[in-house]
Amino acid sequence: MNKREAFRTDIQGMRAIAVLLVILFHVFPTTMPGGYVGVDVFFVISGFLICGLILRDTEKNGYFNALSFYDRRIRRLLPAASLVLIVTAIASYFLLPETRWVDTGHEIIASTLYVENFYLHFQSIDYLTADKPPSPLQHFWSLSVEEQFYIFWPFLMLVTVFISRKIKLNLRLAVSVLLALIFVVSLTTSIIITARNPSAAYFITPTRVWELAIGGLLACLLPYAKLTNSTKNILSVLGLIMIFTAGFLYTKNTPFPGYTALLPTVGVGLLLLAGSAIPVGAALGPIQKILSFKPAIFIGDISYSLYLWHWPVVIFTTALFGKEISLPIGAGVIALSIILAAASKKWIEDPVRRTTKLKTILESYLLGLTLMVFTVIAGLMLILSAKQGQPTRPISEANFSSTYPGALAINHPVSALPSASSSFIPSLDEARRDIATVYAHGCHTARPDTDPTPCYYEPIKSDDGTIIMRRVEKPSGLADKMLVLTGDSHAAQWLPSLKEVAKRNNYTLVTYTKSSCAFINEKIYVAGQDYTECKIWGEKVLKDIAAMKPDLLVTSMISNHRVIGSTGDEDNKKKLSQGLANIWQQLAEANIPVAAIRETPRFQYQVPECISKNIENPNACQLTRNHAMRFSGAIAEATTIAENAQLIDMTNSLCRKDNCPVIVGNILVYRDQHHITATYAKTMSEALEMKLKLLLK
Repeated sequence: MNKREAFRTDIQGMRAIAVLLVILFHVFPTTMPGGYVGVDVFFVISGFLICGLILRDTEKNGYFNALSFYDRRIRRLLPAASLVLIVTAIASYFLLPETRWVDTGHEIIASTLYVENFYLHFQSIDYLTADKPPSPLQHFWSLSVEEQFYIFWPFLMLVTVFISRKIKLNLRLAVSVLLALIFVVSLTTSIIITARNPSAAYFITPTRVWELAIGGLLACLLPYAKLTNSTKNILSVLGLIMIFTAGFLYTKNTPFPGYTALLPTVGVGLLLLAGSAIPVGAALGPIQKILSFKPAIFIGDISYSLYLWHWPVVIFTTALFGKEISLPIGAGVIALSIILAAASKKWIEDPVRRTTKLKTILESYLLGLTLMVFTVIAGLMLILSAKQGQPTRPISEANFSSTYPGALAINHPVSALPSASSSFIPSLDEARRDIATVYAHGCHTARPDTDPTPCYYEPIKSDDGTIIMRRVEKPSGLADKMLVLTGDSHAAQWLPSLKEVAKRNNYTLVTYTKSSCAFINEKIYVAGQDYTECKIWGEKVLKDIAAMKPDLLVTSMISNHRVIGSTGDEDNKKKLSQGLANIWQQLAEANIPVAAIRETPRFQYQVPECISKNIENPNACQLTRNHAMRFSGAIAEATTIAENAQLIDMTNSLCRKDNCPVIVGNILVYRDQHHITATYAKTMSEALEMKLKLLLK
């Protein structure tokens, strides 16, 4: 093997481009809005190098040594990754609020086991975690995809080698056929899932493995590449243009990966092909010379550690200095990341990779297992540290109104904020899961689904004679009246309050709620995508409600829905109002009145996290009333258009005259940036009941 084949300096330059794209995207996102494509560049390079390595070893030795392959992967990847995971656990304990320790601990464990991509996938489809702040380890998702490829690919290679020998087929041809099949199936899957569920498509391995297959195909076909110098130069320039075009022009709203990922991946494929086609002893082309500059080689050499370190540095920096990273601080983040990466490369990566102390493969495997055990322990310790601090304080009917009056105390002295985290409920650790029962009962329709999934609740006398609201399969018809609740999660958050109203007044309560979907006669966006599922769901719910003929429809929505085709905030508000009124008026034909609950306060930060940072002074987390309600108004305007609708304004149960506190009557009001805790919602039932009874006479 000649020197150029053994070590291609231009590939180090490509790695430098990939990691710098990602870093610029994370530190200065407006400068490089599509910099996330750097990960895809890495995928193609990894597929190229790994498949090339396996092919050369197999052709040279006559067989593929999988145990030796994993030995090299352990020495190369685990030491630096384990160091970053352990340091992140320690830094999280001191720099991140306690509310983030549990999630970070879980991600340390998921990253250690190389399943972080699937962990993030399941987090992304859980609407309750959609607004969760980014963790310092979410970038490990791409390493998980690669490692899963490394785990399964050698086994496929062993099978391919065996089959190629049996049928006397050229090994490179056999591997090329296998990779081509993987490419077609995976890319097709990626395109389909990206269109239907972009959050899932971004993280899961089946939608990404085609990018590694591109690199593998190039490695297989290199011996057959016969290109002229001018062709190589054209391919190099074109490849570089394709990568940077994606980096500059793509945004967070670009459907990705899908077909759009072809631009950067084919681009790096052209660079790899052009560089590989240069004969031994020939001069490098102009692009290869640029990619082989010493600074580019240096960044390429440390690119693995640089990728590992930069994101935790970004997260801890934002925790210390705020969300916005200024130019000087951003430059410091990049400089510190490079220093940490260079140190990690010099004193961790290279020494372990080159050591002669690990004399057998078994010793390497034991080293890898030991490192993984230590990182899992670090994650568990962070989780346990968080759970020790917040005892659960049970709510009983006896002490609910006196010790924890919640909204009943909004304008009374008892609403003074406590000074210790154990003085209010739910605890900060429990807040995220303090939610309406439609989630546990499976009645809150997920984003990709279009069929309604209603829940039915009826007041039933329990064995001890008390009245409880119990979920039933179908309403019995014995209740005096029927209420229907519909809308997005901001409608669902009123369920605890409505259940109390229904219980006290012998009402049947029916729910139709869907993630990110207002009950509206307009097409809206969600996560930058056309949310057609919402429109279809709403039409089906409208038919159900019209046939059901309830005594009252209760609805609400979050304040930041965007209507497709709106040209600004005012135009969007107008279209939202008209869309709400249009669908409500269709119910007027069936004599169904509508109670539209005004939008609730919205904070620009996670409230439990803010309280965790200001546990001795939770007042620091409250907002002025005007600021907290700055996005509201579409629902109020819609009630002036639809004759059968009336506005239900519950703001006085959430805010005082001038401000909106975060703890009222010893109850935590918000579980994130804008959702009310179920515990607090329950305490607003008396105020809500007074307003609804006027409509139910």
